[in-house]
Amino acid sequence: MLSIQNEEYTTFKNDTNKKINLINKKLNRLEDKINIIIDNSDEHRVLNKKIENIEKLLLILTGSNEEILKKIDCNISGETNNIPKKTYKDIRIEQFNNINKDVILECLNMHNLEGDIKLFKILYLKDVTKEFYPLRYIKKKDFQYMNDNIWNEDDGSYIKDIILKKNIARCYLKVNTLENVSNDGKFMQNQKHILELSDEKYQDRWLNGIKALIKI
Repeated sequence: MLSIQNEEYTTFKNDTNKKINLINKKLNRLEDKINIIIDNSDEHRVLNKKIENIEKLLLILTGSNEEILKKIDCNISGETNNIPKKTYKDIRIEQFNNINKDVILECLNMHNLEGDIKLFKILYLKDVTKEFYPLRYIKKKDFQYMNDNIWNEDDGSYIKDIILKKNIARCYLKVNTLENVSNDGKFMQNQKHILELSDEKYQDRWLNGIKALIKI
């Protein structure tokens, strides 16, 4: 009887040990899987962190690009005045209301060819590349001026009459007022120089003075 009991106990013990071993193996496999999951989670966290950093960098780069585009737009819209004009200006009678009166007065107060040539450069050559100058000096008395997108031949008469006698004189007359000049004496000096622009000999001297500027 006792032998039978011992045998049953041994069998029970062996079965139990087998089951325990099997459970331990399963637990070990489960632990391995859990560790793999944990490791993958760490990798995901690292990867997510890298993605966040990349997103931040992209935001910074996007902001920089927007600033660059704004600056480009500003230049295109004409907010900067350093871009040379790419169109020809017609040589005709104009008012030039966009020119600052102090700039015109500064030229007028010089009472000489230097001041008249300075104003000419402001009116017709400023911010313009030489290839787009509206005037050309060829040789001797051969000139050309732009009007209605056509180059017109001239011996200098039209250029002197329109630019110096009319346009520059009108600019001077517009600013030579008692409100703008310091006293009556200054006003009369300015007026005298304005009248000088109608003198043919003075006009020839002025024309000779601008030849070097517009020579091709």
